[in-house]
Amino acid sequence: MELYGQWKKPQPTGLPGRPYNVQRVASPDLRYAQVHKERQGGQVVKVTQSIIFGKRRTVQTQAASLKRADGTEGQINTSYIERDNLALRQELRRLARKTLGFSKNRRELQHALDFIDAHDNFVKPHGALRLKAPSEGRRSWLPRTPAMAAGISDHVWTLEELLCYKT
Repeated sequence: MELYGQWKKPQPTGLPGRPYNVQRVASPDLRYAQVHKERQGGQVVKVTQSIIFGKRRTVQTQAASLKRADGTEGQINTSYIERDNLALRQELRRLARKTLGFSKNRRELQHALDFIDAHDNFVKPHGALRLKAPSEGRRSWLPRTPAMAAGISDHVWTLEELLCYKT
């Protein structure tokens, strides 16, 4: 499986000299957009969206088909992935910039990422997913994890429970 496109070998030109190098070409199914925000005095004054890969209409239609939590139509937005990348860099030293705590091989990095994902989905409650508690208790909110919201789990896991889980 190629994650970043396919390798393409250029056709020989028949001319003398060094042949062209093999190049990686993006998959035709790839859809990639970029959002650029211009600021003045800390306020966003202009937002420009550019399509890097894919057809503009296809990308915008796909973004519009994604509904937000409040039911409004979706749009091209990079803030969620940027926030996820920041959280990963803060929680996992292997991904921090300019650090000595790098991963020496891909397998170990993947294990670390899998653990962080499992911890965030099963152990760490998310404030936006909490539920209003019944009025008879002392709590006003019940904590919920993303796994509970998706119906995968019925309780907030302990770290010990996560580490001892057998697949």
